[in-house]
Amino acid sequence: MDLRALVRPKRADEDAAIALAALVITQLAVAATILMALALEGLPGALAVLPEWFIGALTGLGTARAVWRWRRGRGSTPRGVAWFNAATAGALNLAVAVRSTMPIDEAPADAPWWFAVGAVAVVGAVCGWLSAAILAGAAVSVMGVMVAVSQAPPTSVGNYFVEGAADLVVVVAATELVSRLIQRRTAASRTEGRLVAQGQMLRTMHDTALQALEAIALRAESGGSPDDVLADVHRHARREATALRHLLRADRHGTAGDVQAAIERLGETFADRGLRVELVLPDIEDVQLEPEALDALVWAANEALANVVKHSGSDGAVLLAGVDGPDLVVSVRDHGVGFDTSRPREGFGVDFSIRARLTEIGGDSEIWSRPGRGTRVTLRLPTRQVVGA
Repeated sequence: MDLRALVRPKRADEDAAIALAALVITQLAVAATILMALALEGLPGALAVLPEWFIGALTGLGTARAVWRWRRGRGSTPRGVAWFNAATAGALNLAVAVRSTMPIDEAPADAPWWFAVGAVAVVGAVCGWLSAAILAGAAVSVMGVMVAVSQAPPTSVGNYFVEGAADLVVVVAATELVSRLIQRRTAASRTEGRLVAQGQMLRTMHDTALQALEAIALRAESGGSPDDVLADVHRHARREATALRHLLRADRHGTAGDVQAAIERLGETFADRGLRVELVLPDIEDVQLEPEALDALVWAANEALANVVKHSGSDGAVLLAGVDGPDLVVSVRDHGVGFDTSRPREGFGVDFSIRARLTEIGGDSEIWSRPGRGTRVTLRLPTRQVVGA
C-alpha cells in the first residue's frame, strides 16, 4: 500500500517559507530604494545609508540561513534569531535618523524601514501573529524616537506615522492570513491523503485477503475428497501469501516492468485456480511500464479475472494485451452469464480495484456486458506510461 500520500510538509516548512519570502522581499525593497536614490541623487545619496544597508543585508542573510536550517530539520525554531533580526532593524533605523541629513521619510534615508517591516513578518511567521503585533507596536515607538533624534525630521510627521503604521498593520495581517490559508490547504491535503490511503488499503484487502478467502470457500464447495480440497487450500494460501509479501516489498520507484511477463504470471495464477486463461499477446515483447502503472494494470486485470471465476459461470477467459497506436490496451473477455450494467451490483471490486486504479494513473477502463452474452473488461493506459511502445 502506498502511504506516500500521507506525507505532507510540516508546519515548520510552511512558516519557514513565509519567513524566507519576507526576507527576500525585504532585501529587494531596500536595494530598490537605494538604486532609486542613486538614480535621482547620484552616488553621495546612495552612500548615505550604505553602512546600514550592509549590516542589514548581513543580518538578513544570517536569519535566512537559520530559517533554512530550521526548514531542513537541522535546527530548532529560530525565535532568538528572528528577534535579533528585529532588534538590528530597529537599531539601523535609529542610526540613520541620528546621522542622516535628509528627511527620514525620503529615499534613501527610509530604506532601513523596510528591514523593520520585514523583521515583523519574520517574527510573525516564526513566533506567531501576537508576537508580530507586539513588535509592530514597538516599531511605532521606534518611529517616535527617530523623529525626536533625527537631524532632518520627516516632511510631514502625521503622514510619516500613518504610512509607517499602515505598513506594519498590512504586514501583520498578511502574515497571519497567509499562514491560515496554508494551514487550511495543508489540512485539506492531509484529509485527502488519509482518504487515498484508506482506499488503497481497502483495495489491497479486497484483492488479496478477501479474494483468497472467497477462492478457498469456492474450492471447499466444489466437492472432491477432503485430502484434495485441503491440498488445494494449502497451495492457494501459500500462493496468496507469496503475492502479498511481494506487494508489501514492491518498489514503486524501481525500474520499468515487463508487461508480457506480468500478464503471463497472472494467467498462470488463475490457471492454478481452475480457470482456463487463453493469452493473446501480440507484439508486446518489448513493452514496459512504469512500476506504478504496471502495478495498477496487474491488479485491475486480476480483479477482472477474479470476477470471471466468481460470477460468470464460465471456466475460461481470454486475456488480451496489445498496443493500440501509442497506448497499451488490456482486455479480459468471458462468455459467461453476463449482467445488466445499468443495474447496481453488490461489492466494490469494479469501482475500487478496476476503475479507481486506472483513473489514479491517468488511464481509462470500460466494462461491457449483456445477460447471456458474457463480459468484456477493457483497460487502457496512457502513452506516457508506456516505456517501450
